[in-house]
Parts: sequence; structure tokens; C-alpha cells
Amino acid sequence: MGKQNIFQKVGFFVKDFFNHWNTPPKEGYYLPNKEFIAYSVGGMGVQGFGIFTQYFAINVGVHLALVYNFDAMIVQYTTWIIALLTLFRAPIVGWIIDNTNTKWGKYRPYLLFAGALSVVCYWMLAFIPDLFMPDNALEHTQKTQWLVVGTYQLVLFIAATAFSFFSFGRIGLAQVITPNTNERTKLYSVGGVIDSLGPSIVQMFFPLIAGRIYGQSGAVYGDEFGQMTSDQIRNLGLRLTYGMDNINTYKVIFPIAGMICVAMSLIMFFGTKERIIQEKKVKEKVGFLTGIQKSMKNKYFWIFNISNIVAFGRLLIFSATNYVCLYILGGQLGADMRGVMVTVASVGYVPGMLFSPLIQKKLGKKNMTLLSFAGSTVISVLLLILFKFAYHNSATAWVYFIGVFLHNIFAALWTVTSPAMTADYCEYQQWKTGDRLDGYMSQYSQVITTVCGMLSGWLTTTLLIKFGGAASSEDYGEEGVMQSVLIIWAILGIVCGVLAIIPFLFWDLTEKKQLEMAKDIKIRGYKEAFESGTLEQDNVEEAISLGVLTKEQAIEIGLVSKDAEGAFASEEVTTDTYSVDTNNE
Repeated sequence: MGKQNIFQKVGFFVKDFFNHWNTPPKEGYYLPNKEFIAYSVGGMGVQGFGIFTQYFAINVGVHLALVYNFDAMIVQYTTWIIALLTLFRAPIVGWIIDNTNTKWGKYRPYLLFAGALSVVCYWMLAFIPDLFMPDNALEHTQKTQWLVVGTYQLVLFIAATAFSFFSFGRIGLAQVITPNTNERTKLYSVGGVIDSLGPSIVQMFFPLIAGRIYGQSGAVYGDEFGQMTSDQIRNLGLRLTYGMDNINTYKVIFPIAGMICVAMSLIMFFGTKERIIQEKKVKEKVGFLTGIQKSMKNKYFWIFNISNIVAFGRLLIFSATNYVCLYILGGQLGADMRGVMVTVASVGYVPGMLFSPLIQKKLGKKNMTLLSFAGSTVISVLLLILFKFAYHNSATAWVYFIGVFLHNIFAALWTVTSPAMTADYCEYQQWKTGDRLDGYMSQYSQVITTVCGMLSGWLTTTLLIKFGGAASSEDYGEEGVMQSVLIIWAILGIVCGVLAIIPFLFWDLTEKKQLEMAKDIKIRGYKEAFESGTLEQDNVEEAISLGVLTKEQAIEIGLVSKDAEGAFASEEVTTDTYSVDTNNE
């Protein structure tokens, strides 16, 4: 057969894709392509809605500050109160999730219910100022400010809690949609490219629509205020915000866009299923304190989170694009490049994510993680040299942008391995103790990183003030300050990059070991179901192949008709054909 051209290869790929629309693409895999697409497209909705949560946190606050001139410290105090409440929220959310067992599964119900609740809660935020502000909004009192901001933060807390359940419905489902760790990696990589389109679409079109309708030159304000300056508008006694900062954007446009995202997430709910096999013990409710105690004994959980903690400064230098544009490029060119370079650099994630399955197959998740961290650390070294010795060179900014692009290729590997390794240590927990504590551990990770993030933020700020002379953003424009800041960030990138590598040197949960654990969990679950008479018809064939029961036993108790006997493999696999090394557990 001659060499195929590109069109023949594409045609073969499309044909093969639809040939496996209803069946897994290879032996040992579980997801038919239609389920893979359902998860990815539904993920676009969940991920896209996540961008709206950020818009509310930022732009509605801007509206309060600009339109009503609220006291910044009142806003700050209420933010701290909610931050403290969030620390208590996380373990409670985890406890509820880990004690969820419904006919739809453990995680999918939150895709069905929490999405619409999130939209309603966030939508309510847009109406809070109208509830408390006097007719003349500028004549408010400090009590009014506390009422508005306090109520806003409280409802925001409720809304964020609802979104936590909605978001974890997607994250948790990925951990139990297949017991095959290699298939999960493919889902996180290729599926991740697809569901990342959701945030991209929201970020691209929502601001445009808001500007067209509520911008100063938009449909609502254009005729009356389109040609007026800010001072002229203020002289009329008006304080207006436009587009993304206008409160009506969130009263009118957001609920429509938000429900579109929720509707897309339902594709994930209806098009997927959970394949977690649980023993009766796992299905029993886990006590709050018991869950904390058991999850804290998971060594892989601690390896993962200790690495995250010490990595606090690893990525600072790669988040400095706006500073480089403003202080190195400067002028109109710098202003133009701020949006362009962020978009261009983000393209670096695509090849990294697409090639992740191949890299994992060759290296394994542990080595792929080490490669990701090491690659970013080496680039940090090169950027340190760049900013130390060539800060004033005309090519410095462009070399930096290339460095960020290359970093994103390496960072994409961690974007894939991070959730895959999270799923692995959750599965390890179930295999070792019989408890499925995904919710507990994910939420404790959030608590740990939040607390440590506050401390590391303080440390970073202290370093910038003491060694960089950057006490405020205004100082960045002073001679030498921005160069010192970039050098400090690069040094933190090197130090934290090396520290982040060290914990993962002790990670020994290999792909082979994970597959054996998943198999052992299935056998235990099927055995219990068989002995209690609750083994489901859909699982009989796999239970026979795993040696849980014989074909004759299945026929004898009516799980399989005699006519269907030939459909099963003639060879039986016993539970003694493999073992999991527990000597180091």
C-alpha cells in the first residue's frame, strides 16, 4: 500500500472516529467517542461559566467603587470576612460531596442542579445596590455602604459555594468516568483543549456584546452620552460605567449567557456515566472528622500538596507580560501588545496538551511532571540572565515573550498530569482504606493552598519592598525598580521550581500500579455485589473476566441465559494473576 496523503489520513481518522462512536477505541479503554465529546463539550459550559464568576468578583466591585465611591477599606474588610468563611466552607463542601450517592451517581447530580442555582445566585448580585441605595445614590451613609457591601459579599459567598459544587461535578466526574489512568490523561489533554474553548468564547464575545449594548457608544447610551467626555457627564451629576462595568450587563446579558453555559453542561450530564465501583463500605456515609483523619494519611496527597505549597513563586516571572509591555516596550506599542501577547503566548498550551498522552506513554506521569517543572525552571534561569544583563536591549521584551510561549508548552504538561495524579491518589485512598474521599481531599487542598497563598503573598510583597523598592505600583516606573522586580521574580521562579520538584521524587504511584489498584477495587466491588445478589446485568461480563464468578455460576443464578454463554470469553482470569506491592505503603 502506497504512502497516504493528508486527505486520506484525515478521512481514515474521521471514519475510525465514527466507527467508535458507541464503542471504546481500544481494548482496556471505557469511553466511546460520543461520551468523550459529551464530557468535553459539557466542560466548555462549566469552564465558560467560571469566567463569569471572575467578572462578578471584579467588575461589579468596580461598579460600586466608581458609581457610588464606596470606602475601599469597607470593601476590604468584608472581603477578609468572606475569605475566612471560605476556609470553613471548603471541608463542608468536601464532606457533602463524599457522602453523595444517588441514582445518577456521585458527581453528575451537581451538573444537573448546581448550575442553574449558580446562575440565579450570581444574578441576584446585580440587584443588591438597588435594594439599599437611596434615590440619590451619592447621598448614602456608611451604614448603607456596610449593608450593600456586606450583603453583596454574603450572596457572593453563597453563589461561589453553588459554583463549587457545579465545578466539582465536572472535576469529580473525570476522576471516575474511567478507571484507566492513561485514558484519563487523554481526556485531560485532548478534552482539555476542547473545553478550554468555553472560556475563550466567553472572554471574546461577552465583552463585545456588553460594549455594543451598554458601552458609551452602544445601543443604550450612545445617542445621549456617546460624544460626551467623562467630565461633561459628571457635570450633569451622573456617575456612569459602561460595558463590562455597567450593572445592567449583569442584570440582562449575564442570565442569558449563563443559562447557555448551564445548558451546555447538561450535555455532560446526559452523555456520560460514572464507572466507579464501590463496595458497600464505600457507599456508607463518612463522618466529618473521620473523613479528615483518613484523608490526611494519604502520602500521595501530601506529596502533591507540599509541591504546590513550595511552588508559590514558580510562575510569577511568566505572569509579567503586562509589566513588560508597560515598562519595557512602553508607549502605544506596549499598550497594543498587552492583549496580543497574552493571546499568542497561550497558544503554547495547545501543542503541550496534545502531545501529553504520547509523552506520558513514554515517560509516565511522574517524569512528565518533573519535565514540566524542570523546563519552566530552566527558562526562569535564562530570563534571569536576560533581565540582569540585557534589560535595556530593544529585543528583551520579544525574547521574554518567546520564553513565556516556551514555558506554556511545559506548563501544559502539568495542566494534564495535575488532575490525572489527583484522580490517582483519590483512587489510592479507596484502594487502601475503602473510602472514596475525593471531595474531602480536593477541598482540603484548597484550604491549604489558600492559607499558604496568603503567607506566600505576604513574603513576596516583603521581598519586593525590601530588595526591589516596590512599595506600590507607582514605584514600578522609577529607574531600576521594574528591573529589580523582574529579577526577584525570576529568582523565585528558580528556587520554587527546584523545591517543587523534590516532593515528586518520592512519588511511586506508577501507571501499572494504578491499573492494578483499579482492577482490585473492581474485583472487591463485584465480589460484594455478587455475594449480596446485587450484581448488575451490565457488569456480569466484566465480573466473569475478572474471575469473580464463572460462566456456569452466572447461568445457574439467571444472570446470563444459556443462549448467551458463547458471548463471553472462554478463558477466566483469577484474582491471583496480579498483585499490588504494598511493602512501602
